[in-house]
Amino acid sequence: MVFFRTLLLSTVLLTISINAFDITPVRIRYEGGDWYNDPEALTRLAFYINSHTEISMDTAETVLRIDDKRIFNYPFLFITGHGDFIYNEKDIEHIKTYLNQGGFIYIDDDFGFNRAIMRFIGDLSKNGTPEKVYDDNQIFNSYYKLDQMPKIHEHYAGNPESYALYINDKIALFYTFNTNISDGWSTPELHNDPVAKKEDAYKMGVNIIYYALFK
Repeated sequence: MVFFRTLLLSTVLLTISINAFDITPVRIRYEGGDWYNDPEALTRLAFYINSHTEISMDTAETVLRIDDKRIFNYPFLFITGHGDFIYNEKDIEHIKTYLNQGGFIYIDDDFGFNRAIMRFIGDLSKNGTPEKVYDDNQIFNSYYKLDQMPKIHEHYAGNPESYALYINDKIALFYTFNTNISDGWSTPELHNDPVAKKEDAYKMGVNIIYYALFK
């Protein structure tokens, strides 16, 4: 079934009322980089969402390739890693269709991913460049009120940055740079992040999921 955000909204509200709704996140497997980075990140984000919100999120992620037709069965795709991100023109058209039919993609740079991802987003956009997302955007307040994008890891000097592609005035693809939110979802012993930083990362993760489903 092709996913439509407007149809999903009514479905979510109905299924939440009977405590039967699950969202299954999809991690995209790609060529050129470590798509499997932080393998427990989505699972741990799901546990946080399940214990802090009314949404029941599947704790077992699905892994699909970027050109897989089954992505249309899922409202949320996640991409992260280091290094290159290899794709072709068919992949671009495939993802454009997914976004235009209501799908949402979240991409998090885990260091060294920025050049490839900015090229990818540019190829997806009409004008060749993504739009910068500022701190007053609704995505930072869709569930928790956050004044700005949290910075979990100091990969580069300066503040975190966010970029987006919009479909009908709503973010359809959200990219975060110089923050590494998804590292904050990983097991505590992996990066030894302070508890407060992990909490900020989880809250931003909740906001992204809520925006993807409800806004």
